[in-house]
Amino acid sequence: MNDDASGDQDRDRPAEVDIGSLELAEPAVEEGPARPVEKTRALLAFLLLGLLTFVIAALLVLLAIRRITTQEFGSIAGVLIAPVVGLLGAATGYYYGKGSR
Repeated sequence: MNDDASGDQDRDRPAEVDIGSLELAEPAVEEGPARPVEKTRALLAFLLLGLLTFVIAALLVLLAIRRITTQEFGSIAGVLIAPVVGLLGAATGYYYGKGSR
């Protein structure tokens, strides 16, 4: 009867596996020129970064030559910069998120 009880206990235990003997497959890496989609993502990210730089520089120039007041600067910056920063964050997050896979 003891033999049957030990047989039941063996079935309940998970099988032992030697982890050191497992081999992991290397991920396939594309080498060569970037695909057009990758180039487009990079171009969009850099264009949005350029747009943000241009908007900030233009506002600072307008403020420096006293075409706008500091109060107008704040309101215009809030209207123009916030959406551009949001788009830039989404584009770069998507671009770098896809690149890390």
